[in-house]
Amino acid sequence: ALNGASIGLPHFGWGVLAMAALVPVAWMTAPMVADFRRHPRENYKLATFLTRGAHEPAGFKGSSIIHTAWLWRHAPMYDPRGDTKVRSLEVLEKRCRQALQEGGEFYMIVGMRYFSEAVFPELMQRLRDRRHFDHLATLWGGEPLNTLEVYRWRRDPTTPATVDPASVGLAADIPDQGGAAPTPTPVSK
Repeated sequence: ALNGASIGLPHFGWGVLAMAALVPVAWMTAPMVADFRRHPRENYKLATFLTRGAHEPAGFKGSSIIHTAWLWRHAPMYDPRGDTKVRSLEVLEKRCRQALQEGGEFYMIVGMRYFSEAVFPELMQRLRDRRHFDHLATLWGGEPLNTLEVYRWRRDPTTPATVDPASVGLAADIPDQGGAAPTPTPVSK
């Protein structure tokens, strides 16, 4: 049997050899990891910061009147309360009424937008209707499949969005999502 002692290599030598082999791998992959951090394939973190994060700090555990729904995508790590069951106009209207009754906010994050338009045309038409929703941002992904769109429900069709992407250093369409997270602001009832 081959072991470290039989070839003159002490047992701890195998560990040192393995660690030495990992150093070049880490060095070679570091630029790729840095690039993925700067340009995520799907920017769930920024989508959450533009919605729930605009009102509550990260990791907020208390009761909330901020509601988010995710269509075809969800990031439980960033938004564990996100609703993934809003797939019809009736459910969308129910969630908006709930936010209205609570004096809260409702946001919708849409992934796979071309597929969403094909499968749920009425829902997507309502989200794009400026009388009902503000389009806060398009978070471009590595491919159209990975692009997220962020919408905010308007309680009153005559009032503009309460979260303006420009106010947090972001353009409405965001090709490079390296910006900082918005500062949480409370919702006034």
